[in-house]
Amino acid sequence: MLRGAALVFLSRNLQKVLALAIYAVIGWKLGERGVGVYGLLVWVPVFVTNIAALGIGPSHVYFRGQGRIELREVLGNSVAGAAILGGLAILAFSLLRPVLRMDLDELNPWLLTIATISFPFVIIQSYADYLWIGENRMGVYSALYIARFLTLPVLLLAGLSAPDPYIGLAVAVLANVVLSAAVNLFTARRLYRLRARFDRAKFASVMRYGLRIQPGTVAQAIGYRFDYLLINIMIDTRATGLYIAATNLAEALWIVPATISTVLLPRVATKEVGTARALTARTCRVVFATSLVGGLAIFVAAEFLPQAVYGRSSFEQAIAPLRILLIGTVVFSLQKVLANYFIGQGKASWFLRATLVSMAINLGLNFWLIPKPEWGIQGAALASAVSYSLSTIVLAVLFLRETGMRPLQLLVPNRTDLAEAAGQLGKLRARARAATTRGAMP
Repeated sequence: MLRGAALVFLSRNLQKVLALAIYAVIGWKLGERGVGVYGLLVWVPVFVTNIAALGIGPSHVYFRGQGRIELREVLGNSVAGAAILGGLAILAFSLLRPVLRMDLDELNPWLLTIATISFPFVIIQSYADYLWIGENRMGVYSALYIARFLTLPVLLLAGLSAPDPYIGLAVAVLANVVLSAAVNLFTARRLYRLRARFDRAKFASVMRYGLRIQPGTVAQAIGYRFDYLLINIMIDTRATGLYIAATNLAEALWIVPATISTVLLPRVATKEVGTARALTARTCRVVFATSLVGGLAIFVAAEFLPQAVYGRSSFEQAIAPLRILLIGTVVFSLQKVLANYFIGQGKASWFLRATLVSMAINLGLNFWLIPKPEWGIQGAALASAVSYSLSTIVLAVLFLRETGMRPLQLLVPNRTDLAEAAGQLGKLRARARAATTRGAMP
């Protein structure tokens, strides 16, 4: 597991560094408003397609783990589902767009129009990610993930040099998504030498389980990043940019949890319940410890971090929301691991309970606090911190009740964890040395 986690960690780490660099360049060139526009161009498609994807990606992982679907059928379902559901997402968003009254439309109506075109391609990209995860091909997943984020800066720099840099950003994001989806499909067909096969009966079965996951996914999407849209509607794009600057820095803590939970999903999607429980508990301990240490470091550095990264003194207004968000992001690191355990074990309804609680609290606090002048984006940060923490507590309680474990078994690493981590790291170093030696041979 550690080797796969290391590969995903490297790719995710590179992605996070590149994302921060991109936001920093945009912040230096276009200020807070530019950061807000770019963030919305990225997150509107992600938010909409999280809802429209109907949980088919993780459902494929579960069905593959149970041996109930062939890989060519996964590929067929992915293509058909992305085309159908992406088209419906474009129609639904276009109908709702006048009601949303987003600040982007006032800036340039074409910005959201271009963003909506990307919906089917974002869905196929999401399904492709789960295809590699389900097959435990973390090397391929990581390589394609890195390729996706290496092409993005090049396209964005070209977009920023356009006569209208905002339209340039929108076109660059769309081009990158289309290219990435095409490369993933091409790689899957070449690597496995198979043709996509669409089976309506199996697609219906996959969708039924996906729909059990989907309410939780929708609730998580609303509770996770709906505040970007609300700030844009209730305040403006500049305030959205400041909040995005804070969340980018706070969520750097999720590199390790997101990496490990990605690798964990296919391993817990088995019938060996005892092994899955022990692996999940050990993963939670490691994740929480690393997130806590990282969170304390960012909290101390927050006094100067936003201005240093984004290049303007006005970004100091992101310091307070950053520190508030850190409370929730440290705790939420556990949720990322526990959620994949419940999905992988076919208990999506447990994940749903936690995310519904999170969504309800997050929405209530956001609608109450964001419009208040004394709160604004700090209110959005508080809403996120509270909802992140409570949803994690709900999942943790459910997991502890099921397993009979004590809370400390989820939070505090033990000697066995440290010894195993040291052993695995030793194996990785030995492999690296062996690879270096082979490379040096004539």
